[in-house]
Amino acid sequence: PPTPTTNRLCSLWTSCRSDEYIAATPTATSDIACVQWAMCVATQFQTAAPTRTSNRICVNTTACDSSQYQSRASTATTDRSCTLRTVCNVSQYQSTAGTLTTDRACSAYTVCTPQ
Repeated sequence: PPTPTTNRLCSLWTSCRSDEYIAATPTATSDIACVQWAMCVATQFQTAAPTRTSNRICVNTTACDSSQYQSRASTATTDRSCTLRTVCNVSQYQSTAGTLTTDRACSAYTVCTPQ
């Protein structure tokens, strides 16, 4: 602030870099507050893109449990999808085991007939 013997010192506001957003707008006595955008890690996906005034929002990807398999992989902007594994019924057996990304296959038991 100015005093009886000194003048006011004015400064230009800071310009945020291209990888930053404005976290606080300037006032008559404070500068713009720039913050670097968050980066999603490999176990996250982006639900909201960053803008000049907001940060990127990252969310943890869904974890499929042992009763599920991954039916759609996650991307940078979408979550993975998990689907319940097929349960073989009493007249079936598991002919192909499922993997982390495939369902199990069930086949009907062979019916034996006396000859």
